[in-house]
Amino acid sequence: VPEEMVAEKSGLNILFVSDVEVAGNQTRMMNIINDHTIHKARNIILHRDYLNYGEDLVMDNPADLEEARELIARADLFHFVRQIPFIEGIEWTDRLNQNNCFIDYFGGDIKGNKPQVVNFHQRSGLFGLNKYDYAMYKDAEFMMYHVPTMFDATEYKDYPLDFSFYERDEVVISHQPTNPQEKYTHYILPMIERVRSRVPQRIRVILTMGKPNRVALEEKAQSHIHIDAIRPQGLPWSGNPGMTTHESLAMGKVTICTLDNFYLSLYPDAPVFSATCEGFEDLLVDILTKPEMVKEKMGNAKEWLKQFHPIEVMKKYLQIYQLILRGNSFVNSSDPFFRVWR
Repeated sequence: VPEEMVAEKSGLNILFVSDVEVAGNQTRMMNIINDHTIHKARNIILHRDYLNYGEDLVMDNPADLEEARELIARADLFHFVRQIPFIEGIEWTDRLNQNNCFIDYFGGDIKGNKPQVVNFHQRSGLFGLNKYDYAMYKDAEFMMYHVPTMFDATEYKDYPLDFSFYERDEVVISHQPTNPQEKYTHYILPMIERVRSRVPQRIRVILTMGKPNRVALEEKAQSHIHIDAIRPQGLPWSGNPGMTTHESLAMGKVTICTLDNFYLSLYPDAPVFSATCEGFEDLLVDILTKPEMVKEKMGNAKEWLKQFHPIEVMKKYLQIYQLILRGNSFVNSSDPFFRVWR
């Protein structure tokens, strides 16, 4: 908590807990709470990963374990991400109840364990928060799914919309899969090869894997077009953009990702080009040869991203926090609990 704001901190002690940092989400939320609300927050994770988005307390030595126990003892609200992880010496059943915790899911943590997750929440009565992902939502409809992932596009304000590749002999395409099989990299690369013979520009591909986010951003900045994930028609997965799509849009890059109708029912104006594996080749040719189509689609990209600003998303989380603490109740606009200052 910034020293000059200590006197303002009359609200909750909020503790984020997870096995790993999920694309920087917990640290980002912790910072927003500490810098912009009356509440205080800390963040515990068990392990680091190579993406290195940020961290607070990582459980990698005995001193950290003691600090974690102190934070758990002081917490008013537990914001778990992906799961309730095992921490040595902590009996969660003695600390948790329906009015002081919830689990915030982000993807594979629920998609790969749907029956177990659904059964856990129905049996325990603990609150579960989903994302706008049909594969997460289906058969878990009782979980709310309207709170999006945070993304701060203001960090990329110096990047203009980039259509310069129409005036160049070479177009650079980036693809940055953390899981190549899930992103269908094995479809994307051969299809790009076929596109080379159909367009006048040379195409160069930057494939980024296994590198920290800082390096991935540097390589993405060198591209003109970014491909997130392309999936075949009929696959029982969902189609929605990840953090890498938001990053590339904020950088002004033309962005391609398979989107589904569930996602687009929530965000119909998404400035993302969508295609399945069956239509990807033709879409890429159109992007490379039809500048007016691309400029029209991308025109609102910077404005569209504003709805995911961490402060705007935190306003939604604060309502969820009180819903958990007090149950469904009417809200007074003057209540400082919900105040978020810039």
